[in-house]
Amino acid sequence: MQEELNNRKVSFKGVVLLLGSVLGAGIVIGGLASLISRFIYLILLFPIFMGFASGIVIKSVVVSQKIRSKFVVVIAGLIAAVIVYGSMHYFDYIHFRSTLAKEIQTEAIAEYGEPAPKDKVQAFIDYLLTEETGLSGFVGFILLEAKNGVSISHVGVGSSGSDLNLGAFTWVYWLVEMGIIAYGSIESAYKATQDLFCENCGTWVAQGDHIGGIQFESVNQAVEFIKSRDFIGLLGVLKNNTVIPSIEFYTRTCKTCSTFPFYLTGFAISAGNKGQTQSKLFTAQILNSSERFALTSEMKMPKAQ
Repeated sequence: MQEELNNRKVSFKGVVLLLGSVLGAGIVIGGLASLISRFIYLILLFPIFMGFASGIVIKSVVVSQKIRSKFVVVIAGLIAAVIVYGSMHYFDYIHFRSTLAKEIQTEAIAEYGEPAPKDKVQAFIDYLLTEETGLSGFVGFILLEAKNGVSISHVGVGSSGSDLNLGAFTWVYWLVEMGIIAYGSIESAYKATQDLFCENCGTWVAQGDHIGGIQFESVNQAVEFIKSRDFIGLLGVLKNNTVIPSIEFYTRTCKTCSTFPFYLTGFAISAGNKGQTQSKLFTAQILNSSERFALTSEMKMPKAQ
């Protein structure tokens, strides 16, 4: 099994640590979500936050354990979504039993002058769940929630003061939220598996060194240099200071060994609709040894003023 996992670019230790982290983080995230949701729950936004938090944990393990298997990351993200969402509902279930037990004890004291035995109170709660759903325990609670339906109001999800009850669509709504959590759990870690990795050193390749950029109006000239593999000519038109929108060029290779390819990459940098900076890969070229030597030698030479 160890050999099989290594062939898939992930170690057995990495898988164990990843799943352990998913389990621990999922329980914590789900517990916090359950606690906060007793006061307010913002539909769709909460699952986004939960997925984001889960994704941070998964990505950190993927990077530290050098996991490059997209399949493992996807499976871990799906498991994380189930654990996070399941934990949230399980903590809701614990709160439900605790609250209902207190109400039952209050009635028992009012009627009999003393609290009822705890085991009988818990058995009565299971009896009520069975009467309502046909099952007791956590499963019965989930079925009860689905039966009552998720209610949506202008402040979020709740059972009082609600404007819309999803009814039979509650299951669909839960699947959508789980899907959002799964996507958030997978997305950033999945991208990390696509990053450059030196198999010879067993390390992630550091981010590239910026060598200059061009404005968009010069893009055709840059394309011609790249097509003719005239990287010295391309270097000659690059500027140290450009303004958005622009195309920025970087060199990237392993810093600790000479076996890894030497990349020249270009990214189109632009402003998004909300003012944020957007980056999109424009080109990625692998330079041979002579091209690399010529380019790096030219980069070391001082530019004429």
